[in-house]
Amino acid sequence: MAPLASIDSGATKTDILVIEGDSIYFNRFYKPLNIHTLSIKDIKISLKEINELLNQYNVEEVVWGLAGLDTDKDYNLWINLLKPYKTIRHRILHDVEMALYAAEPSGKGVLVVSGTGSNVYGYDGDKKIKCGDWGAYYGDDFSGYRVGRELLNLILHIFDGRINYEDIFNDFIKYIGIDREELPNWIYNLDIKDVASLSKYACINIEVEPIKNILDRILKEMEMAITTVLAKIDIDSPIHYTGGLFKCRYIYDGFIEICRGNHWRIGKYIEYPVLGGISYILYNRGYEEDDIIRYCEEIYKEIINIQGKSK
Repeated sequence: MAPLASIDSGATKTDILVIEGDSIYFNRFYKPLNIHTLSIKDIKISLKEINELLNQYNVEEVVWGLAGLDTDKDYNLWINLLKPYKTIRHRILHDVEMALYAAEPSGKGVLVVSGTGSNVYGYDGDKKIKCGDWGAYYGDDFSGYRVGRELLNLILHIFDGRINYEDIFNDFIKYIGIDREELPNWIYNLDIKDVASLSKYACINIEVEPIKNILDRILKEMEMAITTVLAKIDIDSPIHYTGGLFKCRYIYDGFIEICRGNHWRIGKYIEYPVLGGISYILYNRGYEEDDIIRYCEEIYKEIINIQGKSK
């Protein structure tokens, strides 16, 4: 089998996976490819670098899983961006589609994304439904970014004196390593990834009532989005899930409780959605689903090994 590649580009990072038989190359770059948040000039620079890498490995076919791929206009823009690289066959998917292929080689099922951004996606072979896929400024209602954003709102209320939780405030500024008077400048220099990373603070301070309330609101939004997607598709699927916020024990336990309370089957946690691109190629080449799953499990072990060595 000629070398194949999969590229997963979410809100804050891009994973590149190249496979040739049992040999694999994997790397993670903290640089997204979202056409709605980056300039086309910057994306073209990244694409040139990535395609040079793919050509080094003589890649025959690559699947791109892309955040921000929401309309026909977006899709056509990506087709034009990839036109200069004609030596490789390019397939374009939304990043949540790629993640679902990592769980279900057929691409049919339901997936919850709760990382820097958030989304619920379902596909029953006929209808493709997304819920919550509106980005950090208008959506991402059950994301790490939303947790961080609401936590900052709480901190600013305390800073202004609108509410009185001085102990929380003092602990927070100690956690981020600044003095009280430095807070305004610190706030203004945060990007989306920085805000999302503050969800870690919320998750280790769950005993604080206002912080617990934030996480409870996140779980309610997640349940609402799953319910909405399930009502619009005709499929009996477990609820697969992916994203760093599920590493927060309170969010994970809450998700499990939501599934059990609604009698939904709990699916797989997808740690590396980039595997979905390989699954997509093999499924469309006629490979059996069980064989694809086993093959991707072996690749997953190799990725874990590579990541372990890079730390």
